[in-house]
Amino acid sequence: MPYGVFTPEKMRMFGIPEDEQLTSRQVLQLYRMMSEVDETIKTNLEPCEYFNYSPGSPVWLNRAGLRALEGELKKKMTEWLNNDEAKIENVLKKLGEPVKEQLEIRSVSFNKEEVAMNNIIPLVDELKEKKMLPGICFNDDRIVCEELALNVCEELEARQKNWEASDEFKDEFMNNGKG
Repeated sequence: MPYGVFTPEKMRMFGIPEDEQLTSRQVLQLYRMMSEVDETIKTNLEPCEYFNYSPGSPVWLNRAGLRALEGELKKKMTEWLNNDEAKIENVLKKLGEPVKEQLEIRSVSFNKEEVAMNNIIPLVDELKEKKMLPGICFNDDRIVCEELALNVCEELEARQKNWEASDEFKDEFMNNGKG
């Protein structure tokens, strides 16, 4: 939700960008957040009533209707900004929570090489199970690519040795000529 990065100060300085259009899901999300803060939103801008939906009838939303609802919600946000800042702060805080969570997750440093090395074998196994091999693995670092290839090669060689040492292999391939 693009409004998750807004603050009341930013909205006062720059307003809500006219060219920033929300998706239908984002309009519904904005409606829900705003209706949690102000009950009049539920009565005045409830989407089913706004679009004159009657139960059992098909739902047809057009772009113009969606933009009209979005415009009404934006007007209400601007009204709150000028008259009831607590409401706008509450909505912006709710809209900003997912953004904040993502920023916290992305700010944690991690060793990309280690993650790649730990996940390449399970990835190859999953691709094999889904019959999606052969595959190509990309990494910006050539050394990491070489290490990944060696890791896969060593793992496959170890599995081959284990398979050759198994009774199943011996019964199927070693005893074929004897018989």
